[in-house]
Amino acid sequence: MREAIQHNEQLRKEQRKGHRLDEVQKLLPAYRQHVSPRKWREAQECELVEREADVQGREEKLVRSETAVVERERVASDRQREADGIPTVAQAVADGDLLYAEDAQTPEAAQDHDPAPDKPTLARRLFGMAVARLRKDEQAAARSELAGAFEEVRQADDAIVRIANLLPMELRKQVALARKSLTHSIMTLTSQVRGDRDRARGEPPRE
Repeated sequence: MREAIQHNEQLRKEQRKGHRLDEVQKLLPAYRQHVSPRKWREAQECELVEREADVQGREEKLVRSETAVVERERVASDRQREADGIPTVAQAVADGDLLYAEDAQTPEAAQDHDPAPDKPTLARRLFGMAVARLRKDEQAAARSELAGAFEEVRQADDAIVRIANLLPMELRKQVALARKSLTHSIMTLTSQVRGDRDRARGEPPRE
């Protein structure tokens, strides 16, 4: 307002001196809107808040990037440790060393190298399958060998019966008692073998 009053007074002075009005108006300064100090401070505070938010966003992005790098390095390190242990366990599986292969796959053995031993890795799953297959083959071979032994016992028992039929009655009784004791031992052994087989399959024991 004060500038407008001063400008009008200047115009009147120039008119009295004979200057043209349009020439005097060229000297008019550009209009500047007055801003209160309170609004100026509010604008400055808003600008500072925006800058702080931008800086904080950049810092958070940097932290996320660093975390991602650390995670990638951890995964790479875990894979390297897993790869380093594969040849030894693979050789144990190939050689049929079930004790070493099984010990290498236990959570206790993996805890020293694996940060998450309760989560089986691909190598541990594959070797676990290989060990299970070897164990199954070993059990099948044992059952086959045991079946052959039972067949030999049965043939021997048949031979004993045939021979006993040729003996006198008193000797027959002695052979019968011995054969009864042998049969009882065979039945006990058979029951134990079946129990071991059922436990290996996870089945309840048979009566």
